Amino acid sequence: MNGTDRQSNTAGLNHRSVRGQAMVELAIIAAAILVPLLLLIPLLGKQIDLKHQTIQAARYQAWEYTVWYTDSGRLPDGFSDATQPIKSTTVTEREARRRFFSDNTRAD
Repeated sequence: MNGTDRQSNTAGLNHRSVRGQAMVELAIIAAAILVPLLLLIPLLGKQIDLKHQTIQAARYQAWEYTVWYTDSGRLPDGFSDATQPIKSTTVTEREARRRFFSDNTRAD
């Protein structure tokens, strides 16, 4: 064995010992990026759902305010309490909270 064979053999050992280093670095970096990203996806979905539910509750309350009178003092002339539907804003707000922001999966 001459000196050249020894150098190529040593270089081959070093090359073989660091062969998987790039794959390990890629796995560590991918885990550092993908794990937080995958954990944030459900939170983002919950945030979007909450925004959607808030919009739906606002639409519901706006509709309820157009079809119900809030008190008997605001009825048009010539109408009695018996002929007009009356619902307070507190009841409407409570209904909106129950319909849109409560857990509907539980048994009552």
